[in-house]
Amino acid sequence: MDALTPEYRRLLELIPEGLIDMADIARTRARVHQRIAASPARPASPGVAIRDDVLPGDGTRPGPGIRLYTPASRPAPSGALLFIHGGGFVMGELSQGDLHCMDIAARAGCVVAAVDYRLAPEHPYPAALEDCYAGLTFLARQNGGPDVDPGRVAVAGVSAGGGLAAGLALLSRDRGGPRIALQMLEAPMLDHRGVTPSSQEIQHPKVWDGRANQLAWRAYLGGTDTPVSPYASPALAVDLGGLPPAYIAVSAKEMFRDEALEYAQRLMAAAVPVEMHVYPDGFHGSTWGFPETEQSRRWRTDSIGALAAAVGH
Repeated sequence: MDALTPEYRRLLELIPEGLIDMADIARTRARVHQRIAASPARPASPGVAIRDDVLPGDGTRPGPGIRLYTPASRPAPSGALLFIHGGGFVMGELSQGDLHCMDIAARAGCVVAAVDYRLAPEHPYPAALEDCYAGLTFLARQNGGPDVDPGRVAVAGVSAGGGLAAGLALLSRDRGGPRIALQMLEAPMLDHRGVTPSSQEIQHPKVWDGRANQLAWRAYLGGTDTPVSPYASPALAVDLGGLPPAYIAVSAKEMFRDEALEYAQRLMAAAVPVEMHVYPDGFHGSTWGFPETEQSRRWRTDSIGALAAAVGH
């Protein structure tokens, strides 16, 4: 991580040693939860109502929870966004996205829904993806409110959530499911193989690196040698035609840089409209872990602007 600017090197020093240890997922979950709980509170976006609901189950179990963020000021009908949190498929919780989702709802003028999807290794693929599909269907059927326009529903995800958003776009296309207005993939985790140059060059115990990535993918895929589905690892998809327009953002100094760039190029080759942003500084997760940097603010402003153009006002 020597290529980081002095600002981000100082921020890297603030991350505790051993925070991310995919060899002990339970311990890492607990540490990350404690860090989220101990973070200084930031003001909530005014005029955004929050409501929790439960998605329908499959008859054998209850469905996952879903949290809705509805701005008081929005057009009717308005668009909606399904937001999928990150965490390497193995950790993460709804509360970590509260402020981000409220900010999106207020600034983009749309309903935002976040799914409390099941986590690996207890629930390997396809559990998380099916939970996200249930959330997409929920919004498209106007369960986010009678004035949600089902033709303006976007999906967005961060890190593993970005991989789930990309897999969801493929799955909904192939199932003939809800039409997605935009797939927003932020620092997306798209390729289980870990063979790109950036996946090899980023090696640091305080950030998401090649070793952490390999262990997380193993947990998500169930540790089997069966063929991996492109819905799980979207970089494997052969046909990218007919997918929704994509907005992809990544840091130049994180391990997902190259797989994001390759996926963007393949989408463009398949005639899918793509807006690609490569931000020059920062490490994986720094946009959300350190939101007050100039680059973090610019990243969020750019992404919310793209969402507003696709589904907001």
